[in-house]
Amino acid sequence: MLKINFLAIGIISFFTSCSAQKSMELKEVFMYKSGVSYSHFSGEVSPQNGVWKMNPDALPAPLAGSFWLQADKQVLFIRSVSDTVQEKAYQPNTEELLLKSLNQNISLTLNTASGLQNITGKVVQVFEVPVNKNQATQANSLLAIVATSSGNVYVFKESLSKVLYASFGETDPSKITRPVLKNTLEVGFSGNPNSAKLDMVFLDNTMHWEPYYRLKFSSANKANLTLAADITSGSMAMNNVQLNLVVGNPSFHNNSQISSLFSGYSNREYIQPNMGGAYEVYDNTVRKAEYSAPATEAAVEADDFFVYPVKNFSLNKYQTSQMVLLQNEVTVDDYFEGNFNPVYEYYTPANTITPVDVFHTLAFANKSGKPWTAGPILVEKSVPAVGELAIGQPVLETVPSNGNAKVVVSKSLSIPVFENDSMVSRESGAKVLYLGGNSVSLDLVKMQGRFTVENLSKEPVTLKLHRRIGGISVVGKTDVSITKKKPLPGSFNDEFMVEWTIKLKPGEKKNYNYEYAYYLRTY
Repeated sequence: MLKINFLAIGIISFFTSCSAQKSMELKEVFMYKSGVSYSHFSGEVSPQNGVWKMNPDALPAPLAGSFWLQADKQVLFIRSVSDTVQEKAYQPNTEELLLKSLNQNISLTLNTASGLQNITGKVVQVFEVPVNKNQATQANSLLAIVATSSGNVYVFKESLSKVLYASFGETDPSKITRPVLKNTLEVGFSGNPNSAKLDMVFLDNTMHWEPYYRLKFSSANKANLTLAADITSGSMAMNNVQLNLVVGNPSFHNNSQISSLFSGYSNREYIQPNMGGAYEVYDNTVRKAEYSAPATEAAVEADDFFVYPVKNFSLNKYQTSQMVLLQNEVTVDDYFEGNFNPVYEYYTPANTITPVDVFHTLAFANKSGKPWTAGPILVEKSVPAVGELAIGQPVLETVPSNGNAKVVVSKSLSIPVFENDSMVSRESGAKVLYLGGNSVSLDLVKMQGRFTVENLSKEPVTLKLHRRIGGISVVGKTDVSITKKKPLPGSFNDEFMVEWTIKLKPGEKKNYNYEYAYYLRTY
């Protein structure tokens, strides 16, 4: 058996192939949406002659990532040992089947350029002829000789890609084995203890979770909001673990210097590990791990992120599970919304009719006591004579606890809005300022704003229109709210937020007028 020792440093990749009297178990997983996860193994292990070997069922194969160790005994070394073992080939290839069918009857049907060719007979020899260096390809290397009723037939490697059907007589594919290189992680303790408490945290990049929402209306302004998750296990099987679905994404700070675990030559067997920290959880929040490795180590920093805890979670490798995380009833403000072009000191007066985009919008508050992470949201309504109907699948952005959510469902074609600004008067050079030795000339412009709204749908609607105006005065007539804001830095105008809330019956059309004045920079 071939046996090779490899150096295990901060970032490792290995297979596991070994058993132990006692083993660590996967206790807890912190899983991020980005596809990064921290898996915490813990348990009492039984070293043999001071060395404990990792149970092959406890780790994914292969596992690529950083790891941290904690033990109640002194750790002398960590090493990865590779063994070549025979493992069952559950899906053996044709070459392996030929090798196991020596002196047995076989039948091959080939799809050749001249048509189907059948080879039926006994395999009398299986070998590979070394390819001549001058030969352009290895596709013609000899693989087997089959004795048929009409003579010997030579099977070349090129033929394997043309096999349509094959029968290999007495060969049992489930008993075919092939050599496989497997790695085992070994941890050495001082003093040859009979048992030791050991914790490991692995950084893995094969597991992730994806949130999605469903907003189903139960009445005109009430809806049931469900937050569910697709959880993918990747190369890590989970059995009754504490699963923490983390809302945020981790930030990584990697040093360009090589790990301090690496010292000497690349084939060095014994290394002195650095003891790392562990996770702490308070009130569904992941705290930063106390990481004691030196500055030359690659360090991982996990800020405070909210987690959705799932107890006693189980999932096999490379499987996906759907799970409901939250269910809440929300009060929904269902309206349509549009924004006029903003006015500022460089806004050029125009007299054109401009269409305004209107969007179907939903607003509701997060009273669940937990944040809502960003994800797609399916909006469903009950439509008379139709039934449940999906009216859109927009994206719900992150909403903190006690925050307000706003979802734009779709663009509306049934509520046309047209605006038109026309200039009433313009006073040239109404104000001249000298700034830093340069003069700034401002014209005083008075404008008449007009817009038309119409409801072409068969349902009454609420329409909210907004316009930010940088000016010296704004006068609205009806259904309008004018709020004065703090001027923008460096602006010669005050700041106003103008909002109209308009109720429209089916088929109703309305016209609105308002006035505003502002200083226009002309130079």
